[in-house]
Amino acid sequence: MTDKIKTFIKGYRYKSIKTERLLLIKPNLKYIDEYILMLSDKRMWKYDSLGKPLTKKNLSKFFKNRIKDWRKQRGFYFLIIYNNKLIGSVATNWINYISKKTEICYEIAYPYWNKGFGTEAVSAYLDWIYSNTYLNRIEAGYAAPNIGSKRILVKTGFKKEGIKRDSAIYNGKTYDDYIYALLRKDWVKRKKRKNVIKWKWI
Repeated sequence: MTDKIKTFIKGYRYKSIKTERLLLIKPNLKYIDEYILMLSDKRMWKYDSLGKPLTKKNLSKFFKNRIKDWRKQRGFYFLIIYNNKLIGSVATNWINYISKKTEICYEIAYPYWNKGFGTEAVSAYLDWIYSNTYLNRIEAGYAAPNIGSKRILVKTGFKKEGIKRDSAIYNGKTYDDYIYALLRKDWVKRKKRKNVIKWKWI
């Protein structure tokens, strides 16, 4: 038995996050059609594996499980909204309560690549986590050719720690995985320099 991380200030658990351009909200079943449409663009699959066929049934189950994760503090999944339209997601895949660490994952719809939306969402999400939990380490990774994902990690303060050779297979091709991490002390330094995206509860 391990003690749970004290994650949220009471009453703030399910509030949305507002940045200059984006709204980060918990999973909502009304966005299923938009989510399916976003991932139906094969260009989104280049460095990712979607696994099971994308259906309303599967996605409904996925969203409901992510909501359960929130309630049980097993992970924190946000949908990214821009101009009332779903354009991506940002989340933690798991939480290790003993080591006080987690892994972040994110996706942005192809038409919104290279416009700073990923950096804005990830930066606010990281600041939100370190402002509201006792987590000490956030890990992330990307397939070697995925330069866009690398830019997001570098811009949000992550540091490269290593390479997992031939660790990922996407669309029949094998890639090295680059491993990055952001520690709480790294975030504190960025916070002091005011080098984080501003956000607020709404």
